[in-house]
Amino acid sequence: MKNSSIFLVVIVAFLLSSCHPNRVFREFNELPDYVWEKNNPQSFEVEITDIKASYDLIVGVRYASGFQNLAIQLNSNVIGPNEYKTNEVYSISIVDANGKYLGEPSLDIWDLETIVKEGITFTEPGTYTYTLTHLMPNDKLYFTMEVGLILDKQSE
Repeated sequence: MKNSSIFLVVIVAFLLSSCHPNRVFREFNELPDYVWEKNNPQSFEVEITDIKASYDLIVGVRYASGFQNLAIQLNSNVIGPNEYKTNEVYSISIVDANGKYLGEPSLDIWDLETIVKEGITFTEPGTYTYTLTHLMPNDKLYFTMEVGLILDKQSE
């Protein structure tokens, strides 16, 4: 029984990794009590080895029905090797023009992944720390379950 459980875990991991062959990084941070507070920035450490490639930056949000905002404005602060720093603002639409939630639904939970920047290049290999902070007028974003960062290598 134990061997079959291990085998199943290996198969599921393989299938998940094969879905996105150009995926370089994917990590989600769970938010306490499903609230993203403005004073709780979410950080992600991304290891870059291929500086010849171009990448797409994707922000993921898992939220529950009842989310009150049409979009999330967020700040992305990046610190990398050799004093590399950038700071950009992105907008993630949560609701479409018809008032319907965006993303993949599962009962009352929605998984949304939005490309916020395409064609990113890096000049130095190393660790890049992305810190995401929401810029919404309310300090707390209720019904926000997880915030994630995904980096995909563009196809050549």
